[in-house]
Parts: sequence; structure tokens; C-alpha cells
Amino acid sequence: MRFRSQNKEILSFKKRFYPKAVLAEFIYLSFLLLSFLQIFIYLFVLGPFAYSATPVFQQSKTLKISVIIAARNEYENLKRLLPKLDEQVYPNFEVIIANDRSEDNTAGLLEEWMSKVQWLKVVSIFNVPQGINSKKYALTQAIEKAAGEILILTDADCLPFTNHWINTISSTYTDDIEIVIGYSNYETDTSLLNYCIRWETFFTAVQYFSLAYIGLPYMGVGRNLSYRKNLFIKNKGFNKIASITGGD
Repeated sequence: MRFRSQNKEILSFKKRFYPKAVLAEFIYLSFLLLSFLQIFIYLFVLGPFAYSATPVFQQSKTLKISVIIAARNEYENLKRLLPKLDEQVYPNFEVIIANDRSEDNTAGLLEEWMSKVQWLKVVSIFNVPQGINSKKYALTQAIEKAAGEILILTDADCLPFTNHWINTISSTYTDDIEIVIGYSNYETDTSLLNYCIRWETFFTAVQYFSLAYIGLPYMGVGRNLSYRKNLFIKNKGFNKIASITGGD
């Protein structure tokens, strides 16, 4: 009888405490696994890009570049952007802006600039076909008018960091390169929200640059993105994702 009683006590003890022990061990092993995974990522994914040497690009020829911008009610932003594009130090480029049904003075501003510079072209859009994302439609119309073999995409609310922006992207192209991805940092102010957005933007860029560097590219940002026009045509543009927002 005493043996049975002790056995019951042992079973009772295990029922009360064993699940908690298993849970603690599971948490510990999960934490250990995540730690090893994080170390692996830092060493073998982020590390190669972080410690890579800055490449030196040498152009063998001056490529024709078409900067593509979709703009809807972007009068104030274009007032800042157009002078910066005019300052670009590159001999062979054009800017094509798709004016997507703007209701502000975007059209007037673009007409004013076209009268004084040779590099600006405007595509006016009055209707968007049903089932197609409006920005993708605007970009497609602008790309169809592009004379350049290399396309550079950006947004109307962005500004080039230097007057060698176009030249820098152009110089990265060799015969075997079809896509160039770039970094687009967020404008700085002193708010906590701005700090969080800038950190997220930076860390996202570290990830997609690092994976591209080791041969596993998965994304870029449409604010600073370039690809060959014939690649766009070969893949039938945005046809497969025409209804999806984003994915420049």
C-alpha cells in the first residue's frame, strides 16, 4: 500500500511539473536556434556586403538614359525636383513625366519647363483602363515614349542626392547587367516617428542589398530603380501584375 501511495505521488508530481519543464526547454531551444540563425545571417548574408570594397565603375560609352516619373497632383514636389534634374551632370538623358489626371497646376508647371529645357517630355493621361493600377499604367505610357536604352525610375516627391545621380547609375551598367537597385533614404527631421521610419528604411535596404550581393536579389525600391527598356518589353511590362498596387 505504501508503495502504491508513493507511486501515485510521483505521478501527481510529474503531471503538475513536467509540462512546465517542457515549455521552458522549448523556449530555451527556440532562443538558441534563433540566436544561431541570427549569427548565420549576420556572418554569411549581411557580412559580405558590409565588408565589401566600394566598386569603381568606368564607363566605356555614354548610354542614353530615360528618367521615368509618374505624377498625380505633384505640383509642389515637382517644383523642387525639376531644378535638381536640370543640374544633373550627364550629357545624354531625358526625363519623361506621366501627368496622371492631375487637378492642380502640374500641367502648367510642366509646360513652363518644356518651354525652357530640351530634356523634358510629358505624357498626359486622362483615363485609366479598368482593372489596371493607375501608377503602373502611367509608368507604362511613359516607358513606351522613352528613347533611352536604360530606364531610371523615381517618384515626384524624391530628390537626387547629388548632381551625379544619373551618371552613377549609368556607370554601373555593363553588357551583362539588366537591373540596378539603389538606396532611397527618408528625409530627416527630429520626430521619433521619423527616426523609426528612417531606421526601417535603412535596415530594409541592408537586407535587399546584402541578398543581391550574394546572388539572391528579391526586391528594390521604385524611388531609385533602373532597368533596361528591352527587359521591360521582353517581360511584357507590368502585364502579370497590372492590377496590383506597387511593384514598379
